[in-house]
Amino acid sequence: MVSPRAAPCNWDMLLSDASKTLKQDILALATRAVRAECGALIETARNENPPPHVLYTAPGVPLELLTNFPPPCGPIPITVDDTSRHPDVATNSPIRGYMAVPVISSTGETIGSLHFGHSRPAVFTDEEAWIAGAVARQAALALDNAAGREDLARANEELQRANSDLNDFTFSASHDLQEPLRMISIFAQLLRRKLEGSLDEEGVEYLGNVLRGTHRLQSLVRDFLAYNRTASIPDNEASQSADASVALDIALNNLKPAIREAGAVVEHSALPSVRIRSTPLTEVFQHILANALKYQRQQPPRISISAVRQGDFCVFSVEDNGIGIDEKYKEQIFGIFKRLHTADEYTGTGVGLAICRRIVDRSGGRIWVESEPGRGSVFRFTLPAA
Repeated sequence: MVSPRAAPCNWDMLLSDASKTLKQDILALATRAVRAECGALIETARNENPPPHVLYTAPGVPLELLTNFPPPCGPIPITVDDTSRHPDVATNSPIRGYMAVPVISSTGETIGSLHFGHSRPAVFTDEEAWIAGAVARQAALALDNAAGREDLARANEELQRANSDLNDFTFSASHDLQEPLRMISIFAQLLRRKLEGSLDEEGVEYLGNVLRGTHRLQSLVRDFLAYNRTASIPDNEASQSADASVALDIALNNLKPAIREAGAVVEHSALPSVRIRSTPLTEVFQHILANALKYQRQQPPRISISAVRQGDFCVFSVEDNGIGIDEKYKEQIFGIFKRLHTADEYTGTGVGLAICRRIVDRSGGRIWVESEPGRGSVFRFTLPAA
């Protein structure tokens, strides 16, 4: 009975168990189909580092007895009726009948070969050659798919490593920026205090620009760090759940001074529990509500928060009576540092909604806005129901 096993080699360690099993099954099937006593699947190395990966079925037969035979050149199979008459084969070889067929990928590249041996001569006919060719075509698909999965796995691993390195760099760089910015701000204030009354109008303006620019940059760095922190939120953290009513209450309490100053009226119904940690959900509410308080017309803000269950998700709505958003900007506002107004018109850095989208996306939901200029906005986001 044919019993496939893998020859030990470095490249073998890189293959997944599923990939190896698939190749072994193909080889065992091919060996039985052509009525061979032993067989080998030789996968050509796809780069310069690993050696060819060899799978073989040859109970008690040294592997070299198959791999030392001439491989197929191009798309044409090789059949040797009697290897004892072949000049490159030892006369005492137990293999007399030999056949090899190429394994050719969909791109036309030869990515391996199937080899078969038998103790009797002239056993491989045109019929066996045709069967071996059909199996080789299926083997090509399997090898292509396996290589594609391995390449994708390596690419994903490299991407995750690059993302981790980038997050570490941005976190470190942002922290390193904070100290010199703090020093600039402190000494600019000291300088203004010391020279108060002796600076002309132009000097006062210059120093004010320095302070405003420093404060602006400090805000950008702080918000960028907040955005970068959302990368640590686990995707679809099903084991965590939060009461949205509690998260909203915390956000409203944090915004209490801004709500009082704006004379805003905030209404909300009872909200459900959802699969997300409480702190990120509070952050989502707080950024959306802060924007509703900020982007207002000449009237007190009115904000309404509600939620409905739709299948496995809860849909949250935050409706305001603010200035509204033009249709063409409804996606742009969720980009990092994307602002529709100057800092002189409305304060902010353009990071809040980008943080909201990142949190909601990583929690398995989505976020969008429905709005018209001058008629307010409704921000909606979905989260998996607890």
